[in-house]
Amino acid sequence: MPSKGPVNINRQTIYAIIPGLDCLAAKQINKLRRLSIIGFSIVVGVGFGGSGIAYLLNQYNIVTLAIIVLIVAGVYFPIAAYLMRKWSIEWNKKFDIK
Repeated sequence: MPSKGPVNINRQTIYAIIPGLDCLAAKQINKLRRLSIIGFSIVVGVGFGGSGIAYLLNQYNIVTLAIIVLIVAGVYFPIAAYLMRKWSIEWNKKFDIK
């Protein structure tokens, strides 16, 4: 359910880097669909691309898969934190009365 007022920007940014809470934070500011599409694109592009390269090089084992997961997380979480901060600032501007 979307928030009815301004959200705490720092809390939203922290929630963006915690798996599971990133969806909750995005839902509060009506950006869940957008964040899901961005996250899916990163997983498909980086994750499947990396595992495809590992498969073609015959280096497909548990260590390479763990490295690919870490790379996907290293790409996704900074992007999610940046976007959540940006979107939260935009959300809070809707409630500024000046």
